[in-house]
Amino acid sequence: MKNELRALIIILLVIAPLVSALSIDVLKENTIAYYVNSNPSTIGGQLYQSSWYLFPRSSQTEILLDVNAVENSYTANWDNSVYNVDKSQIFVLEDIAYAFVYDAVNQKYVQVMGSGATQEGLAILGDKDVSKYPAIWILPKENVNKKLFLRVDKEIMPSVNEFTIKSGWNYFFSVPDILGKEVSEWQGNCEIIKFASWNDETLTWEDISISEFNELFSDAQINLNYLAQTLAVKVSQDCSFGVETSPPVPPLPN
Repeated sequence: MKNELRALIIILLVIAPLVSALSIDVLKENTIAYYVNSNPSTIGGQLYQSSWYLFPRSSQTEILLDVNAVENSYTANWDNSVYNVDKSQIFVLEDIAYAFVYDAVNQKYVQVMGSGATQEGLAILGDKDVSKYPAIWILPKENVNKKLFLRVDKEIMPSVNEFTIKSGWNYFFSVPDILGKEVSEWQGNCEIIKFASWNDETLTWEDISISEFNELFSDAQINLNYLAQTLAVKVSQDCSFGVETSPPVPPLPN
């Protein structure tokens, strides 16, 4: 069951995060490649021209949207023969049709790319405060079939305490604080009802119970197979996640 659930979340989750499908490869210790395919496909009798993809957003989880940024992320280890990366197949800024960031404080979406993007949205692009804008939705242009690269700095990722959690549904993503722990160890004063992951093939959310979440993440290691996976969480009221932290160290004498 654990392996099946792990496969389910990794395939459906991102994302945000994160499969038609967005399949992923961990290419280097701090870099993930997501296969973004917006070619028309028939799912359940309906024709989908393209899918929305959900990704985490913070100063430690950077979507690389130009070839140079991808190359630089590999530094001297860049090797097409090893990573099988054709530069023409790297997902870049021009491949995005629309993008929306979620404003966790005001509980609304703000368009940041594409026709109709506002000045508010453009200003938000530079603000990667995870307590304000923890997730981004990207819709690729039609007939895009490329690799989108996400660089994750797992050594300084946000604490789970930093996410803004309000009554109802919220976005957050897996950070080192929650790996290897039961939900009860980091939920703080939140009464969690359930989790959900995004299925970009059916364009629907898939519910994940607390017990299923525990089954996956309580034994997880701090590596890219588990980090930066974007989820939704439903809580009963405004609250704060929290993990036990050290009390302040005594100051020097006056």
